[in-house]
Amino acid sequence: MDAGCLRELVTIERPVLLETVPGVPQRTWMAVQTVWAALEPLSLRDLLFSTQLTVTASHRVTMRYGVPVTLQSRLRLADDRLLMVVSLRNVNERDRWLELLVMFEQAGTPYTT
Repeated sequence: MDAGCLRELVTIERPVLLETVPGVPQRTWMAVQTVWAALEPLSLRDLLFSTQLTVTASHRVTMRYGVPVTLQSRLRLADDRLLMVVSLRNVNERDRWLELLVMFEQAGTPYTT
């Protein structure tokens, strides 16, 4: 992977619980870090692998290793589209690139962990 391929600016968000009304926690999202990433649709082979997961992924996001992203995180693109993280892996276990399989969050569908 060439660093020049990182053309999408994405914001990593994590869920937090806030009590706006005493005793009633409400889930909201907090921006953690904004990074450059590569976003590409999955190939047919990758889509077939993705169907073996509990949730089907539609895209692959590649970013530099060391960013604070987990399976509970979501990504916000510059145009405010939201991506849910389905899986993540350290490419070749070399601590250089992090590859995420993601799917677009549907409008009005709450994201639960």
